[in-house]
Amino acid sequence: TLDKFRPLGQLVTGQANGLIDVPGIRQLSAWWIFADEATLAGQELLQATWLSRASLEQNQVAGLLSVTPELQLHLQAAESHLRQAQAIRPLLDTSCLPNDRAVQAETSLARWDTLVPLWAETLPQTNRLMGLLPAALGGQQPVTYLVIIQSSDNLRATGGFLTGVGTIRLEQGRITEVTIR
Repeated sequence: TLDKFRPLGQLVTGQANGLIDVPGIRQLSAWWIFADEATLAGQELLQATWLSRASLEQNQVAGLLSVTPELQLHLQAAESHLRQAQAIRPLLDTSCLPNDRAVQAETSLARWDTLVPLWAETLPQTNRLMGLLPAALGGQQPVTYLVIIQSSDNLRATGGFLTGVGTIRLEQGRITEVTIR
């Protein structure tokens, strides 16, 4: 991680505004901010992944329900860091780097440019889903879902011949009742 270098990076970026005439300081500042924000976005996503994985280890959706608020905080932080890194991205110039580093940077930035639109679209959607999850899983109050079972052996306009109907009741992320007829 960049944690041990963060104080130095913040010092450089904080001073860059007053050092407009010093060659390379603006680029150094832009590269630092980009790397730091991209790293922080990745760390927040990893935290959200570890948290959700740990909560689901017992194959219990109820565990995920209990960590949803914390997951949302990590996802929101990741989205914010991603936006900040993306705002700096147009300022990055690989021509100020040594040739071998410039090639590596261009390759990495090309990957970034390919993946970021997907992340920028997926993170807000995932965060909205996390907000809906408690209600959908019976977090605040029990919910009941209708289940319709169809057979593909005898197709109908709705998909297939209805062979059964039932309900599933969820409370606090746990299935508490299943009725199929």
